[in-house]
Amino acid sequence: MKIYDAHAHLMLDLPGEPWYHGRPQLKRGEELYGIEKYYISTIDGPALWPDEDCIGRCNDMTYDFMCERPELVRGMAYLNCRNANTLDELKKRVDQGFVGVKLWVSQLCDDPCVDPLAEALIELDMPVLLHVFYKSNSVYGDESRANHVRNLADRYPDLKIIMAHLGGDVYHAMRVIKDCPNVYVDNSGSRGGGPDMRFAYDMVGADRLLFGSDCPIDAAPALGQILDLDISDEEKEKMLWKNAHKLFKEDMR
Repeated sequence: MKIYDAHAHLMLDLPGEPWYHGRPQLKRGEELYGIEKYYISTIDGPALWPDEDCIGRCNDMTYDFMCERPELVRGMAYLNCRNANTLDELKKRVDQGFVGVKLWVSQLCDDPCVDPLAEALIELDMPVLLHVFYKSNSVYGDESRANHVRNLADRYPDLKIIMAHLGGDVYHAMRVIKDCPNVYVDNSGSRGGGPDMRFAYDMVGADRLLFGSDCPIDAAPALGQILDLDISDEEKEKMLWKNAHKLFKEDMR
């Protein structure tokens, strides 16, 4: 089966020189698991609310990798909607061939500051990948949860949304977004086992689920969640690559 990784990262180390943390894991995924495409954003882990310069450097790193490996890499523009240049940064990256947007923890995804971006992405017919998680300890920055995703999806039903990490708590999150047809879900970075993935499948079916590794996390756990499901090979193919192929309009490139 083909495999497209819908959620992978390079990491930017701002205190020193930029470094391509994540490349060994990407190579491992390509060579060991046969991953044929990566949808990659670069983030700076310590910068929870990155400024315009940080965002620019992150996206420049992604663009460099796109140019180096055009057959393998698709760029996701990392943005902070609190920055004044967000739409200008989006336009710059779209002109460079980026295919989607990544929002991390610099804003809740239903904050009004996201609205101009959402409207621009609808016009572009491009998806937004949202970090979504539940934690028993302190929240990491402005960390969205499934109810915030639901608010955004209801406000913009034509916006293509990817809720990452099975929503952080699959048994709650999937119930929140199950009747939002514009919300897709990836299993990246999920530490749960087969029952978690089965619950996600039972909630929304194969057509709205995507494989993602959350590289530099190894791809094996997320791949195993899908491959171990007792479903047809056709449905597994949808999760492993066909849904991403359609969502990111690969036929148009």
